[in-house]
Order: sequence, then C-alpha cells, then structure tokens
Amino acid sequence: MKNLVVKTAVKTALTILGVLVVAFVAFNFACPQHMATFAENTGSYSLALRYASLRYYYTGDVNDLARCVDDAILTGNPDYIVDYGGQFLSHEGKDEVIADRNESLSGIEYGNFVEGKVVVAYYDKGNFSQALELAYGYNGMTSFEYGNALMSLSVSVAQNDDEASASRVIEILQLITPSEPQEQQYLLQVLEMLGAAE
Repeated sequence: MKNLVVKTAVKTALTILGVLVVAFVAFNFACPQHMATFAENTGSYSLALRYASLRYYYTGDVNDLARCVDDAILTGNPDYIVDYGGQFLSHEGKDEVIADRNESLSGIEYGNFVEGKVVVAYYDKGNFSQALELAYGYNGMTSFEYGNALMSLSVSVAQNDDEASASRVIEILQLITPSEPQEQQYLLQVLEMLGAAE
C-alpha cells in the first residue's frame, strides 16, 4: 500500500512538472514579448534580445526591431549592435520610430544615437575603415549635430588613445562645413579633443 501511494505521488509530481514545462515552452514561443520584458527587468539583455528577435521574426514590425536594437546596445556586444542596428538603419519604417523616440529623448536624436552605436561597434570589432566610412556617410559634409556618428567615433578613438585612427578622423572632420554656429562649435570641440584644433 505504501509503495502504491509513493508511486502515485511520483507520477502526479512528474505529470505536474511535465505540464509546467510544456506550458513554459508554449509561453516562450507564443508570447516572446513578455519573456523579453521579464529578461530586461532582470538585466539579462542577451536573453531579452533572443526573445525580442523572435517577436520581430513573428511580426516584422519596425518597433519590435527597435527593441532588438535597444537590447543589443544594452548587451554591449558589438556583433549584435552591428547586426540589429544595421537592420534598423536600413529599414524603410525607421523614420516613424525615430520621430516617436525623439519625443522622449533629450539632447540627442535617436537616429544619431543608433548610428553612433553601430559605428563604434565596427570600431570595437577592429574594422576602423568601415566605421569611418559609415560615420561619414551618416553625417554628410554640411552638418555636425550633437551626438552624430562621427562625434561618437571620435570620442571612442580619443578614449583609446588611437593616434593613427585619430589622424584619419581629423582628415574627414576637416572636410565638414556646417552652417549652424552651434554645429561649428561642436566640430571645433571634437577637433580639439583629437588634438587637431589650431
């Protein structure tokens, strides 16, 4: 009789455990956005990124892709930043997300923020030439907004005391001619930081 009770209890416990595992797995695949939120709240950004990317795979929504970008940035992993940031910057719906995010940000434009993170990620991966080319392409020749990709790359180069890269960045910065006085001031400050201002 005692063995029967033990066997029944074990079978019941295993059945409950099996049901819980199946429910958990089903919830993972059915509601990845909620799992991403849970992972973000616990600071597990790599795990959050996996769930967020699954959600983006399901929906194709640029807002879900922007969440992937944010989680990738929070992981600090340059491979993730290049991958998801690059996808976001080439997505045709990015402008609407950027406009929405700009309303809640102060001091920097969200598009510049993502561009800067992507450029610095390329630099961190050891691909300075790609980083510089992208930064110049993102910025252009006639503006120098606060937080632009060239500014972000310059800060990273200066922090690393990378003189060879600094000289190449200076060459590019000297080609830029912003018309706005504030942007001219930003450009001069970055040149000074890199040791190039006269």
